[in-house]
Amino acid sequence: MNYSMNRLPDLGLKNLVRHDLRHHGNRYNLFCDAFAQFGVAFPGLAPLGLGPVCPRATLATYAVTNPTLQLWLREGDDLVSLQRQDLECLPWMTTERACLPIGTGVVDIEARHIFEDERTMRTQFTFTNNSASDVSIQPHWQGMVCEDRELYMVPYFSGTEIVPRTPFLEKAPGGIAGGLRVASPDHDLPQVAVLIRHCGSNLTVEAAGLRFAFQTELSLAPAASAKFQFLLEIDFITPGHPEFLWPRALPVAVDFDTLADGARTRFAGNIGQPIEKVRPALALKAWRARHALLRAGMRGLDGEFGDDLACLCTSDNTDFSCVFFWDTLFSSVAISDFHQRYARGAIRTAFVRFDERDGSSPERKFNYGPRGRMAQQSPQSPVASWAVQCYLQKHNDPAFLAEIYPKLTRNHDFWETFGDTDRDGLAEYRWSGQVCDNSPLWDPYAALDPTTGCGWLPPVASVALNSFLFWDANHLAALAGRQGLLSDAARFRQRAAQLQRDLFAVCYVPGEKRFWDYNHHTRTHRRVKTFYMFWPLFAGMDVPADTARDLIENVLLDPKQFFGEIPFPSVAYDEPAYDAKGYWRGRSWPHITYWLLQTLVRHGYVKQAEEAARRTLEACSRSAGFPENFASQIKDFDSSGFSDYNWGCAAVYLIATGQYLQVADQPLHP
Repeated sequence: MNYSMNRLPDLGLKNLVRHDLRHHGNRYNLFCDAFAQFGVAFPGLAPLGLGPVCPRATLATYAVTNPTLQLWLREGDDLVSLQRQDLECLPWMTTERACLPIGTGVVDIEARHIFEDERTMRTQFTFTNNSASDVSIQPHWQGMVCEDRELYMVPYFSGTEIVPRTPFLEKAPGGIAGGLRVASPDHDLPQVAVLIRHCGSNLTVEAAGLRFAFQTELSLAPAASAKFQFLLEIDFITPGHPEFLWPRALPVAVDFDTLADGARTRFAGNIGQPIEKVRPALALKAWRARHALLRAGMRGLDGEFGDDLACLCTSDNTDFSCVFFWDTLFSSVAISDFHQRYARGAIRTAFVRFDERDGSSPERKFNYGPRGRMAQQSPQSPVASWAVQCYLQKHNDPAFLAEIYPKLTRNHDFWETFGDTDRDGLAEYRWSGQVCDNSPLWDPYAALDPTTGCGWLPPVASVALNSFLFWDANHLAALAGRQGLLSDAARFRQRAAQLQRDLFAVCYVPGEKRFWDYNHHTRTHRRVKTFYMFWPLFAGMDVPADTARDLIENVLLDPKQFFGEIPFPSVAYDEPAYDAKGYWRGRSWPHITYWLLQTLVRHGYVKQAEEAARRTLEACSRSAGFPENFASQIKDFDSSGFSDYNWGCAAVYLIATGQYLQVADQPLHP
């Protein structure tokens, strides 16, 4: 059964993402569309109208106004808020409703909100007198510019001074402009402001301190209506854009129904073609995942992402409103299914601030951030060549391959040239956030930062990293072959073969049939069972048949170790360090689950992979969205954390559509 694309957005996606809900403290589930550079929240039980406006992918900038345009009524000397009574969340439009009792009737009030483009939202309030008498009311829309907040993450950028930004508010023709400025002209902290104007209505504008208001007097005959439109625009100061640039012409009202039809058509085009051969409830999950991935998209414009469409980790007002290296690359594989330009942009923006000198790329990127080099400049796990391979399987794009291939090779060379400190032929992670933040793999070594949960690491030969590199080298060989670069193809095949030899020499213990990380300084293996112990199998190394069978049948598929009711925990159930709710100490990670499903299929365990997929999808269905990770025991299951994390969305989509099964007939080596 396929949903009609003419009706799916209305019937299938309405209210599946709610913008009046908070999750995990003050994280707002933002209304985002049109790959916009900001999102808007509508806090529950709040006055009707816009809550906080939250810039996206802007370092340490969580809101610029809060509230932004909420409706109050002046009654004599009193101001009384008009509480929202109904909220309808469509992917392209948010609609609020309330009613005001008048005698034996009511005045119905509706507010609709639509993104016109990446930096512009239009809002229309409609007052309709459904009473039998004339009505006079005094609407009063109010908002406030936010004070600056703690500049978390700024110390991660070398040489960036923490200088508080000064909030400002000033009148502008038809409205107000306000936001955050830095007084020093040489400073490069993100600076952001909004311009809010009414569109031709007879409104009075007030501004005092950081508070502003639009107000009027309104008289309505029975059955009469009145409409008020506002335009909200956001702007950023960047090194090449030294001041906020606002349009000079006053905005005019537009036909809102026509605007809504255009926004709906735009969304239907972005979400892609029907999902084939998937059962209805599961198909709805897959559509919901596509919707969430679209919400994570953002066009960079004059920021560091430029004209590309970046895939942010989250669509909320946190520091995860940014691009992480392997998170966005994994997500691009699902996006490739339905939006080619977006998938290409996700891959490109993973390499923002790519360093030509050493081939490194920082673990996270903001569209607006300081110029300083990030302390975590060493890249996360090398999965980019795989992401490009997956993209090319769905899109014949030799020009993009030629463009991105040099970065892929330089990214791989980084690990070979700079990643092998002890010169044993095997690369080492330097920062635990490159792969699994607080894993017990690092317990003997890392002093974890209490803020990030990560820590710096000594040179430890990593099974996970070098399996990823073996995998990456084979993908690079295939990508080189597609371009006729025969010497490159041979080089990467030789590189893969050498990585396999070195990994077996250092990390493989034949008597145990196990692969363990190895520390040359202490001359010890780190014998703790995490899901990375299967990574040589995942990567397609020539693991002895008896070892492969033992690892899969007696460990990976053992219900007491990795194959329980929620399969593939980050640490085996029977490990002393296991914690079902522990971040990388027992929780299940959807992207790793997807790769382990592929591993089972590649090694002939198709039925077991299907069973693991079933259990995973059942677990994910307990959450309203698609979390970054989840507890690996049903009794401990929670929906804390991020509700729509990009690789959670991508992994559930790929599993629900059965794409993990498509590797069954593919060779392990290209």
